[in-house]
Amino acid sequence: MIPFIGLGTYVRALLLTILFIEVCVAFCLTLWSFMQRPLLPKIISPVSAISAILFLLPYSAYIFAQKMGVTVNGYSYFQKFLNLPAISVILFTIADAVIISSLLFYFFIKIRHSISAFSVKESADKLKTGICFSYENGMIKLINHKMDELSRIITGKEMTNALDFINSIRNRECQPGTEVLSCDNDIMIHLPDETVWRFSVKKIGDMYEITAADTTDLYRVSEELKLSNKELKEMNERLLKYGENVDELTKSRERLETKYRIHADLGNALLATRLYLQNNDGNADDIINIWRRNITALGVGNADESEYNNITGLIDAAKAVGINVCISGDMPEKEHIKKLFTEATAEALTNAVKHADAKHFNISFTADLFSFTASFSNDGKMANASFYEGGGLSSLRKKTQRIGGRMTVETEPVFTLKLKVPK
Repeated sequence: MIPFIGLGTYVRALLLTILFIEVCVAFCLTLWSFMQRPLLPKIISPVSAISAILFLLPYSAYIFAQKMGVTVNGYSYFQKFLNLPAISVILFTIADAVIISSLLFYFFIKIRHSISAFSVKESADKLKTGICFSYENGMIKLINHKMDELSRIITGKEMTNALDFINSIRNRECQPGTEVLSCDNDIMIHLPDETVWRFSVKKIGDMYEITAADTTDLYRVSEELKLSNKELKEMNERLLKYGENVDELTKSRERLETKYRIHADLGNALLATRLYLQNNDGNADDIINIWRRNITALGVGNADESEYNNITGLIDAAKAVGINVCISGDMPEKEHIKKLFTEATAEALTNAVKHADAKHFNISFTADLFSFTASFSNDGKMANASFYEGGGLSSLRKKTQRIGGRMTVETEPVFTLKLKVPK
């Protein structure tokens, strides 16, 4: 068989080059393997390196000796390797290459499935959110690609000092086309590409954490919600105005009906009084009660607008007709609730006088965390089975529901009107 020294010059040079590369790689793998826990790579790597050196040295020495004109045939060590069949050298080179390739693949897989400082940095760089950690003086300890990109877009330069970057934003020293929307705890910035980013700065120990998140969709939804709320507010104001007009029309109609009724009652009272005075026909007590009811209706039912918004005027009118009013709690300060409760007081007091012949009238104002409640009760006659809500109570119920409240009417054990509205 042809020995190694019998091969052509270029073939020997190729084999020696491959062996040299294997020695270098095996030496590096040996150093790397001793930093790892598994024992097998620590054995295979140095064995592969030493074996490649044992083949590389005699053949390299032989070629060097030929160039220098020196013979090495007298050395038994060199002689043994020089006379080895060429096929054995080729097979060893291939086998060593397979072993080294297997070790490289093993370490590659191990690196891919292990966490190191480099893998943490690589993961941070791939995030779509910006991350930056800096010392108290602003010197950067860690920054990912996205944060650096945002810094170039906003300030026109790379981030070299985190505190200088934040101060530039708060001072609105930004590139043209970049708009700072908010500089509160969280900084909102509108970029030229129509995206909106939120920057958050937190102090963690002796470090600053700066994060940047894309909040374009959230900002768009927030703006749309603000616009919708504005439109709803305007619509609500129009509905309230319309409701006030409707209430005024209803009130005017009720007043007109009351005038007609009072006119008829006064006519009856005058006629009964005339008959009694001329012919002594009738019962004086009945006639006096008729006049008392008419005077009460005139005193309470025709309260003017100022009294309608002032519960004191209603109480004075009630006292004038012999009704004792007891109030517990405080009237709410909100104007629309105060007006509603005052109207409810007038309606309940009028009904207590007209329909129940009450002598005592109780008003209670209470409040909890979410709502105000007004309760009205009297000691008058029980409502009959055919009780129904007239125009006044129906209008009051609609007003209460319009502001999100609830009205209830109880007929037993005493007639009670209760309104509960949100704060």
